[in-house]
Amino acid sequence: MQKNKEENLAMQDKGFNAADPFGLSLKNMTQTAYTQSQQELSQGLMGSALDSTSLRVALLEDNLLESEAISNLLEENNCTVVVEDSGQKFLELLKKDTFDLIILDWNLPDTDGHTILKTIRQNLKITRPILMITSRTSEYDVVIALNSGADDYLTKPWRPFELLARIGALMRRLGRVSTSGVQMRVDNFEMLNGSYIKLHHLDKTVLLKHKEFSLAWLLITNLGCAVSRAEIIDTIWLSEVPDSRTIDAHISKVRAKLFLTPEYGYSLSAIYGYGYRLSVHNTNVETSTPVQPLPNAN
Repeated sequence: MQKNKEENLAMQDKGFNAADPFGLSLKNMTQTAYTQSQQELSQGLMGSALDSTSLRVALLEDNLLESEAISNLLEENNCTVVVEDSGQKFLELLKKDTFDLIILDWNLPDTDGHTILKTIRQNLKITRPILMITSRTSEYDVVIALNSGADDYLTKPWRPFELLARIGALMRRLGRVSTSGVQMRVDNFEMLNGSYIKLHHLDKTVLLKHKEFSLAWLLITNLGCAVSRAEIIDTIWLSEVPDSRTIDAHISKVRAKLFLTPEYGYSLSAIYGYGYRLSVHNTNVETSTPVQPLPNAN
């Protein structure tokens, strides 16, 4: 009896159930939901569902229909999505690249999403938000996932507006996405209007150029975490392909303008062959610096 129940759950998570052995209901619902979202996107009804912020998403889903539907929806909303269909390949991906959001399926061909979730949190020490999307609807499964490190839990068949809203909520909690006109603060850094960053520990406000600001805020919102060069390029340069010297030059400017050095309490360091990390440095912060606040700064 228990075995049959487990087999049925596994089949449901791949788009099958006893009442619909060919998976037609899930297929039709998923396609209908996506078609509806496409129409609403074309009519501009979704607006800024993710506040036009470019997000990098890692998706673990072995069902091709599901992965394509989720990927297409997120890409239409300014996200870059990388998909893997097995747990092992997904973990290898996370070891070599960084993402703003991780989305996990539960039932997989080589393992299960709960095991992957625990590995991500306990072994890889990744703190990025994790959303589980699965057909498992029991309170027990939801509690197990949330207690193991998932930040949110969404059941299939998922609804496009709800999926986007949940992702937006997760990002806002981390200061990755803002609501219009709201200033954001991470540690001692506060974004004022898309050009200025206030350094609360130095009581100074700094004006940055567009790419410098975007790069600085990417590093700040990932304080303590490594950010890969691939994520920096996807987020800051988009379709452009800058050379290493260009990225290094922007890193140097951000480090200098925001005083990201040990004597001011922070360290912005390169990770060979990977990217960069902004970290808190265990040194008393110096507040005497020759740089003056910018004119008209708050």
